[in-house]
Amino acid sequence: MFYLPKVRISAPVIALAMYAIASGYLMSLIPLMLTHYGLDTSLASWLASSFYAGLLLGALAIEPLVTRLGHRNGFVWCLGTLITTIAIMPAIPDASVWLLARCVFR
Repeated sequence: MFYLPKVRISAPVIALAMYAIASGYLMSLIPLMLTHYGLDTSLASWLASSFYAGLLLGALAIEPLVTRLGHRNGFVWCLGTLITTIAIMPAIPDASVWLLARCVFR
C-alpha cells in the first residue's frame, strides 16, 4: 500500500489572505504617503492601476518560474520581490520608481 501525504490547503489560503489584507492596507496608505514624500496626489490612481496591471502580468508570466523553482521556492521568490519593492518606495520617492515598484509582477 502506498502512503499518500495528507494535503493541507490551509497554508496557501492563509498566505493569500494575509497578502490580500496587506495589499489592501498598503493601497489605502499610498494616497496618504504621497504628500509626505512630496509626490502629487493625482499619482494615486496611476499607482493603483499599475498595481493591478502587475497582478495581471504576473498571473500570466508566473507559470515558468513556478515550474522551474517549484511552488515553495517560487512563493518565497515572489514574497522577497514584493518586500523589496515595498521597501524601495519610501527609499526613493520618485513617481516613476513608485509606478515600477507597484507594477513588478504582484
